[in-house]
Amino acid sequence: MQAKDIFVSLLNYNDAANDHILKRMGALSPEALWASADLSYSSLFELARHVADAEWSWRRVVRGEPAQQLLWEVEDVSDVPALRRFLAGEHTRTLAYLSTLTDDALDRDVVLGSSPDQTARTVKVWQILLHHLNHSTHHRVELSRRLAELGQPVDEHDLDYLDFALQSGT
Repeated sequence: MQAKDIFVSLLNYNDAANDHILKRMGALSPEALWASADLSYSSLFELARHVADAEWSWRRVVRGEPAQQLLWEVEDVSDVPALRRFLAGEHTRTLAYLSTLTDDALDRDVVLGSSPDQTARTVKVWQILLHHLNHSTHHRVELSRRLAELGQPVDEHDLDYLDFALQSGT
């Protein structure tokens, strides 16, 4: 199995798991979505929007595109349906990008900027892709916990990679 096949499977899982979260969020009132919460962002919706922003930004970084704006400054992600539409499109764009990569391209250095001592900070494309997936997983845990507190629990099987792999045949 090639590394790209593994990334495709994990990206498909990530998309499905994020969508399960967003479906549950869609059942909540705007007040519940925007209410102050003990999360890494101030509300459930702001945290979900951050996840979308990070996925968009990291894809742009690995492609060598500027990622200096926030997603909601350039795209309409003002409610859960818009966020779901955007993430579905972003998933398609990420898979299309991944399909163009060779193993050597996955191992290409990406400069992230300079450290405080002014040395260049570089990581590999594949490391950014893994970070993208890990970042989403981290925040899905927060989102899932908050959804359960609001009476919209996410079934653990909807967030389990092996369940996804068995259901999707990947």
